[in-house]
Order: sequence, then structure tokens, then C-alpha cells
Amino acid sequence: MCRTWTAVELLLDAGARPGVTDSSGCTPLLAAVKRNMCLKKDSKCFYPDVDQTPNEFWEEVLNRKLDPWTADEEGNSVLSILVKKEAECLAKALIEVACELNCVQSDAIGVPLLITICKDKSTDKEWKTNFVEILLKSRIGLVSKTPSDSNDTPLHFSCRNILKLAKLPDSSVETSVHWKIVQYLLLCGADINASGEAGESCLALSENCPVLKDLLSAPVDHSELPLVLENWTPSSQSHAQKLNLVGRLVKCRQVRSIYLYSEALDEDKGTDGFVFAGIVQDGREVAVKRFDKSRIAPEKTPESILVLSKKQCEQIVQYYFCLDEGNFHYIAFELMEENLEHYFDMASSAGNSTKLCKDLLIGLKCLHSQGIVHGNINPRTVFYQANPSLCLKIGNCKTSSSRIGWVATEVLKDETSFSKQSDIFSCGLVLHYLLSGKKHPFAPADPVMRTPQEILSKTHKNITNGNIVKIDDSLSPEATHLVHLMLDSDPSHRPSAGEALVHPFFWEKKTKKAFLNVVGNEPEFEVGNRYPLTLFEYELQELFSVIVSSTKWNDPLKYGQISATRRRRNYNFGSIADLIRFIRNTYQHIHEQEASIQDWWNKYYIFDYFPRLIIEIYKKVKVYNLHKSRPQIQSFFIEL
Repeated sequence: MCRTWTAVELLLDAGARPGVTDSSGCTPLLAAVKRNMCLKKDSKCFYPDVDQTPNEFWEEVLNRKLDPWTADEEGNSVLSILVKKEAECLAKALIEVACELNCVQSDAIGVPLLITICKDKSTDKEWKTNFVEILLKSRIGLVSKTPSDSNDTPLHFSCRNILKLAKLPDSSVETSVHWKIVQYLLLCGADINASGEAGESCLALSENCPVLKDLLSAPVDHSELPLVLENWTPSSQSHAQKLNLVGRLVKCRQVRSIYLYSEALDEDKGTDGFVFAGIVQDGREVAVKRFDKSRIAPEKTPESILVLSKKQCEQIVQYYFCLDEGNFHYIAFELMEENLEHYFDMASSAGNSTKLCKDLLIGLKCLHSQGIVHGNINPRTVFYQANPSLCLKIGNCKTSSSRIGWVATEVLKDETSFSKQSDIFSCGLVLHYLLSGKKHPFAPADPVMRTPQEILSKTHKNITNGNIVKIDDSLSPEATHLVHLMLDSDPSHRPSAGEALVHPFFWEKKTKKAFLNVVGNEPEFEVGNRYPLTLFEYELQELFSVIVSSTKWNDPLKYGQISATRRRRNYNFGSIADLIRFIRNTYQHIHEQEASIQDWWNKYYIFDYFPRLIIEIYKKVKVYNLHKSRPQIQSFFIEL
């Protein structure tokens, strides 16, 4: 048995085996530590002839292939003896070197070091808390690890120490080092519900110790931990809390270049796997879909389950890359806030629906322009992003989310394959869902009296039969018309995504006024009181009661104000053609009016008094193909 470091070095140089153990399982270093009875707080070594610093000594030990980690048959290790003998300086140096040289990245080394500190029963060695911090800052994942001979986590051992201390008379549990260690373990994400050796969680263990139970149950502010993934730039709102933990390597696991939050985002598992929020090493926030390899045919690649767009499109969820590890494929996407089922939970959701409908159609147009049919557009496969601005995006993964209630009539009725036209139908349903606040136009009229399954079944039947129950009253006339077009039971009558994008529903007010001005300049409206009426004028006139809510279209007060400063024209207030002429003339002379009249005209007159005027003229323009034969009108129908 060597009593000096010089003797140890001589034997090693002569070929002695550094990992040899004695009959009790002691390594040479462990035997030396046990034997030394003079160790104290500031001891630099347990060999009398060492003049190195403690850190330098431990580095030399590891360079010499000596083993400072292995415990003997009784469970004693170099660290446990140093802690027991209160050799703080040497113990701290061992832990620091283990971290600096990445030894703690090995479970066989890192786990026993942390367990040893948490298991130690002494209550007054405050420096043990510092040891725990050093270890977990080097590898925070140790907080959830268990030793090879037990299912107890570090938190279990620390909680048991508190429980034993609480039974002692006049004990001060809340000022003990065990209490501080538990606090730090919780800060680093220790799971209070993890089952230990006896099948009990730490929370269950604390049932008869109110102070410990309160500590374990209290909210934890993990922001006190330093950010480890320094490249990360926070963006997501919905997943901010999870990503804050991942950025500090709390409650996460690493899959190669990605750090994933430990719990899936899905409330329930789809047949094709879970989705996790995560951060890539380069700082990007990602959503990662995990697929079980056994569920994908061997001849298929992970990318085969994607709707891959070759074009970069802001309205399609971006695919980043695919990883392969163990039994799973991992596919990384752009991280979105939520799908549309959760969109209306946002306080700021009101007033953005038209913009989001446009986003959806832009994304669909991008896919269709590449010959890609999505085949599964519904509120669960369409997502929204909040930063840097609100945007809707089509999911690009062929998920197993149920299509029931969101599939086109011809697919259900004739069992035809999915097509661009069936995508348009599904998109029309989602547009109605967005604009009506989650309502379905094919849902039964009395849903309160039915079970969810009955509602779904009846909705499915109505779609199959092409029976639209109700377009919600909250939709504007333009929106109602567009949704009807997209839900036409004849696929050939549905607009393309590009055609839908130039529908009046998406026109701004200035575009609508410009459209009326252009129509008013056409020969049919250039001169008033012309007889006989053309068929186009006649059919518009037949819609008078639809467009005008009273017997005449002139409002005495407002009409008089608009007409006061210029030459009066003779209008037939019972004529739609003259209404269009009046709007055209006012459009050209409104700048002559005072500011308040201009403001009223620009914001309210056409849109409040005659809300159906634009769409009814638009429909007749389409019926008579004026959008193809009249160049000025044609400009409003050019696809984006």
C-alpha cells in the first residue's frame, strides 16, 4: 500500500495496473483516502508529498489512468469519503475537473457524483449546494438520472434526508443544506412526480411533511438559471415557457443537433407520432415530428410523408431537415403557434380573419402551381404564426388527423381521388370556419340536441349529398358568395386558388369604389334613362330590392350634401343603373367636398347603405363575361 504519491508514480511507471482493486473493491486512490485520518477543509491532497494544486493533482490522476470514481462493496467512493471527512477543497476540485474534462457526460461517472452529494446526510455542509450547482451547470440532465442500482432520482435522496431531519426535535428543515439542494434541483427541472425505488414520487413522500410538500408544489422560476443555448432568439408566444426551459437545458432531451422539450405538444397521440417543440443548436425554434420507423414502409424515405414545396412560400410551413436516431425519424419544421382549432383562444384574433383567409389561399395557390395536391386541409393542418406578424400557413406533413367533415363531396360520393378542386372545397370549409368563429356550413341545424359523433355523422352525410345547411349570417355578402363558389358540388364550377384571390371579398374599399367607377363608365351606364334596357341592365334592375333596402336609393340628407356644390343631375332613384352613375360621378368629384363628407363617402356610403351592391354587380359582370370583353373591367380579374 503506497503512502506517498512518489511511490504511486514509480509503480505506475514500472507497469503497475492503475485500475486494480483489493478484496473489498477499493481502488488505490479510495484506499489512500480511507487511510488518511488528517483530512480537513483546506487539505490539498491525501498524499503528503504532493505540491500541486488540488485541480492539478486530479488532472494528473486522470492522466495516469487512475480511477477516482469506482465505489467499494460498501458503496464508499473517493467523493463520499472526502465529503464525510469535510475535505471541501479536494472534493470541489474533483468535481470541477470531472466537469472540465467532460467526465460527467458519462452516466457511470456523472450520476454517482451527484447522487453521492444528495445522499450525504450531514445538514451543515453548505458547500454541498455549490457542488450540486457545479455538476448541473455542466450537465443539467443529471437531475433526472438514477443510479444503476436504484430507481431513486437525486431529488428522492434529498427529500428523504429532509424527512429524516423533520422527525428530529428542534430541527430546522428550511435552513438545512438539504433544503437548499432540493430548491436547486427543482430549479433545474427535477420531476416531483417521478417514481422512485419504492414506486413513490417525491410529492407522495412529502404527504406527511407539509413544509416539504409546499416546497415541492410551489411554482418554480427557471429564469434564474443562465441561458445555455445562447444562439436562441425567442419568437414563439404559445411555446415560450417550454422553450425557456429548453434554452436552459431544463426538461429537455437532445437528439443530435436539436434540443427537444420533454413533453409532446399534442394533447393526444396521432397514429403517426408526437410533435415536440425544440431549439436547434444554431438558435432556430422548431417543431419536430417524431415517426416510428416501424410505421413507415422500408422503401419509403421520411420525406415521402411530406407535402414538399420546391418554392419558398411564406404561407407554407417550412421544412428544415430530417434526422434519424434509434427507432425514430425526426422531421424538423418551422415552429408555429397553434393550429386553427386554438386560434380563437387568442385575445387578438378578432379582425384578422380576412387576412388569414388570403394567406390560406396564397399557400394553396403555391402548392397547386407546382402540381401538388395537399389532400388534407382542415383546421388541424392549418397553423398560425404570431411573430414577426400574424400569418396563416398550410402544414406540409401528411398527418393522420381525421379528414371527416372536411372532404369534398365528389371524394365522398364517387370515391374519386383528391384533386386541386377537392382542396378548394376543403379550403372553402376552412374559410367559413375562420370567418364564422369555428362554425361548419354543413353541420346540422340543431347541434345542441346531438352528441359530437352524431353531429360529425350528419355533417358527413350533408357533404356527401351536397346539402349546405347554412352559411353563417356573420359573413359579408362577398364572403358568402366566395364560400358558396368554393363549396359548389360540381368541382368544375369551383374557382382556382388564384381566381379566389381576386374575388371582391379580398378587395380593399378603394378597389371596390374603383370597380364601381369603371363599371359606371361602361356604355350601359354612361347615359341615364335609356330604353329599352339591355339584358344586363334589366337583370340588375330586377335585383333592386336585394341591393336597396327601401323603395329609393337616395338618402335625403347625405344625397343632398354630396350634390350641393356641383351641378345637379337628374337621377331615377328607383334605378340601379342610375345609382351606379351617381356613384361614378361622385367618385370623380368627391374631392370638391368638405373633409367630413369625403370621409363619410370613403368609409361608409357604399358599404353601409348598399352592402350587396358590389357582389351583385360582380356576379352579373361574370355572367355576361364583361370581365373578359371589357379591358377596364378585366384589370380587376387578373390573377395575382
